[in-house]
Amino acid sequence: MTNKFMISLRCLFTHYLFLLYCASTVTLILYSLGEIGFRGVRDGLLINLIWLIPIILSGSKAVMSSRVIGFFILLLSLPAFGYLYIYQSEFSQSLIFILLDTNPNEAGEFMEHYFSWGIVPATLVYLAIPVWISRYLSPVVLTPFARGVWIYCLAAVVTFPIFIKTGDNVDAFFHRLKRKLEPSSPWQLIIGYQEYQKQLHSMTHALNELKNIEPVKNFSEAFANQNKNIILIIGENTNRLHLSLYGYERKTTPLLDKRSDIKVLKNAYAPRPNTIESLQQVLTFADQNHPDLYKNKSSIIALMKQAGYHTYWISNQQTLTKRNTMLTAFSKLADEQVYLNTSREQNSYSFDEKIIEPFKQAFSDHHQKKFIVLHMLGTHMSYKYRYPDTFNYFQSEDDLDPNLTSVAKMRVNEFDNAIRYHDSILNQLLDIIQQQTTPSLAIYLADHGDDVYDSGDRTFQGRNESKPTLPMYAIPFFIYQSLNWQPSQNALNENLAKKFNSNDLIHLISDLAGFNYEDYDFKKSIANKHFTEKDILVGNPYEKKFINILEP
Repeated sequence: MTNKFMISLRCLFTHYLFLLYCASTVTLILYSLGEIGFRGVRDGLLINLIWLIPIILSGSKAVMSSRVIGFFILLLSLPAFGYLYIYQSEFSQSLIFILLDTNPNEAGEFMEHYFSWGIVPATLVYLAIPVWISRYLSPVVLTPFARGVWIYCLAAVVTFPIFIKTGDNVDAFFHRLKRKLEPSSPWQLIIGYQEYQKQLHSMTHALNELKNIEPVKNFSEAFANQNKNIILIIGENTNRLHLSLYGYERKTTPLLDKRSDIKVLKNAYAPRPNTIESLQQVLTFADQNHPDLYKNKSSIIALMKQAGYHTYWISNQQTLTKRNTMLTAFSKLADEQVYLNTSREQNSYSFDEKIIEPFKQAFSDHHQKKFIVLHMLGTHMSYKYRYPDTFNYFQSEDDLDPNLTSVAKMRVNEFDNAIRYHDSILNQLLDIIQQQTTPSLAIYLADHGDDVYDSGDRTFQGRNESKPTLPMYAIPFFIYQSLNWQPSQNALNENLAKKFNSNDLIHLISDLAGFNYEDYDFKKSIANKHFTEKDILVGNPYEKKFINILEP
């Protein structure tokens, strides 16, 4: 009995190895390259056990069944393998969106630029290995009882971890199952396309609504015929309490610290602690008291287009995901978009240095007036994915609070390393802007902060709008103006220490750009001599339970 069991086990393992290769080789390579985290590999190792069930049911025809299933999976994995070979990155629904959103000429240019004949032998090797493995497959001979036990055990191993997390919530169970399946072929392609269609519908609906919003009334612009560049740099998840630019004891921003050409707002705050909800206000006329104005009032992109600016949106954020769909709709308002992050999950490597070359290209474009939005990943969780190994600068725990746990100290080091890398990217962008002779204005801000064991008893890390803390809202914010920028604002230096909510950004940019129109309020521009400070009210605006985050 023991001998028969071992033979069956060895036989099933060979089938599993064959099917695992067909389904998860691309995922394993991506993990080995450091492009994705271990979760995708873990899910693939587990979820691919499910393919053994039809093999067991096939009995004496198991070899044929395994080969048919395996090579079908392998065929559908070829797009992911090809993309991995060319770009060393992951195939995802964001990529599907980018590919299908690209016109044929652009797609042809990309293929011509990146295509290498080396992909042919690489693909042949990729296909030859499972052919070799399949030679060692053998029929699965089991008694009806043993077959039932194996099937029950395999189904339990695959579904039980999901059931533990979701219980009897059927929708949650299948949502989590899809997430487990998605890293592996063929689900990567099938689910990716399904999610693409679903989110595309939502994005198209949101975009149509944004496009139907009327332009601002009675618009005028000072120095309207002057060549100009306006750059909006949006960081992610960064609280200013960890920037040496703001007095943090660690040198997390050594390059920005040395710059004398930026005006640093000392007390800038985000309206909400999550990207979409925050940027719905930051990029429009919406605020905490009127959170839905983004639905019927102009956005910063639409305003700039009305002023005659050629607009660009360059993003290292994911594009067509459940959380980012609304933001992608905003980006689609721009004349040109560049989407650089094709990762399936946020917890993967997509360094912000990617934006440098597309930014240079946009900056050197021939248009007279340009408005460029750069949306970075910044210091988004998990922080360790936000910087290359060369920026693993903070490793010691000696200068950290000894009361922090070892995990907390590790997270703080990762966060500070991410900020130091962020500092290097921002400095490069400013150098590029500074070298231009065209009058240029650049504004940098983070969409919101992150509490990294900075408040209370220093045991919390993350964001929670129902339990707000200062680090969730205290954001870095600075302004760069070239010496030839007109109109210049003399009140900015006087107001740098005043409280400013980033949901008034559209008024600040309007002021600095010399715009005037019906909805513009100069009292909301911190660059204006008539600027009026307001309390920093935080909380869910739809619940109308605000607190002043600056009150003890």
